Amino acid sequence: MQVLSVSERLSFHERDMFYIPLEYSPYLDTHVMHWVDQIIQDMSDSSEIIQQVYEGIVPEKAVEEEFEKLISGRTIPSYLSVKLLKQIFMEKLFGYGILQFLINDPEVTDIFVNDHETVLKRTAGKDIPVKIRFRDEQHVEEYLRTILMRVNANINRYEPIVDSRDLKYHLRINGAIQPVVKKPYFTIRKHPSESLTMRDLIQLGTLPPELARDLQIYIESGMNILISGPTGSGKTTLLRGLTEYIHPLERIVVIEEEEELQIWHRNIVAMESRHKKGDDEVDIIMDDLVRNAMRMSPKRIILGELRGKEALNLIRAFGTGHDGGMTTIHANNVSSALHQLAFLMLYADTPLKLEHFLSMIADSVDVVIHLVQHRVVDVAEVMAYEKQTGQIHTRSLWKWKGEQNSRTQHYIQQHPSSLFMEKVNFRRAIHQRSIG
Repeated sequence: MQVLSVSERLSFHERDMFYIPLEYSPYLDTHVMHWVDQIIQDMSDSSEIIQQVYEGIVPEKAVEEEFEKLISGRTIPSYLSVKLLKQIFMEKLFGYGILQFLINDPEVTDIFVNDHETVLKRTAGKDIPVKIRFRDEQHVEEYLRTILMRVNANINRYEPIVDSRDLKYHLRINGAIQPVVKKPYFTIRKHPSESLTMRDLIQLGTLPPELARDLQIYIESGMNILISGPTGSGKTTLLRGLTEYIHPLERIVVIEEEEELQIWHRNIVAMESRHKKGDDEVDIIMDDLVRNAMRMSPKRIILGELRGKEALNLIRAFGTGHDGGMTTIHANNVSSALHQLAFLMLYADTPLKLEHFLSMIADSVDVVIHLVQHRVVDVAEVMAYEKQTGQIHTRSLWKWKGEQNSRTQHYIQQHPSSLFMEKVNFRRAIHQRSIG
């Protein structure tokens, strides 16, 4: 393993090149891996316990005991730690093996295996190469099949794309093999096992406490909020945090394609869509769940992420008495978020035109919060739709002005319009009456 001196690293930066961080992983130690593989092989030869591991019918404790028996009769070289061998052994059988140290790293949010020679991690929004290699393309595919087997998922040439979840480690696994790609790849997105509170988000620099207090007022008043941002910008994390400001007795319905929000609330119904897997099953799509939610007498509807025609029924709900709803959408700025929402409403295949949807949005959405790299950069009130220009007018209430990599909390704040404050005060009075 090559070690870069401080002067060499500096010279790399001076030439505008990057270096691969030298991260330690015992999976790169050929001596460690030789012993672990040998133990697995010997255990497989002497019993059926390894096969039972892959079938998910043997507890980890039983395998640990089997390891202890096998290792006790061996002479282990002094430079090897039995504790480390056991850790790698268990991680390889029950965890993520060569990638386990990245799974364990709380600063890593995503892992990308583009091919057997290219592995990257995403930390603080930056993609960084990792000094890990798989043997070949077949090794990548075998590894992907193994981790999918443990979450009751499968990938093959007839279904070459997979999107699944590991509830134990709070992961989302997406990958593909031939024939849709030349080389097998997969990505692992990590969801925090513990929800970040609003206090956590303030401390992490996502937003200042003064802005959090304003958002609390908007939520308690029943304003309809759209959270926008690029992929991995922190939309879901913020949405989960903002639910702290909802009164614990207000009835809410949470709708998601896959459970990621994990909201704790005293008066909640959480629903997930379902894709048809067998002949005796039917698709339950997000639009079905939104329409059903409107019949459940909720005070608020919270939808994890807008992706399709469910947008129309959600905006209808926002505009017909289900105030205080929240959802997220992929977009590059506030204006783009509102137009993306209108484009999704077009999927509903109604005789209405884009201008009708834009008008509905202006009447139903009250606030847009935009994030970039886990920082709130814009909070805007939605004002009105202007038919002549085809634009929804917005007005920034909080706008971040700072360097992209700076942690400084420099915001420009504007007072809300009188119309907006009238709406806040009216809705607040209504909500206070409804919750006693």
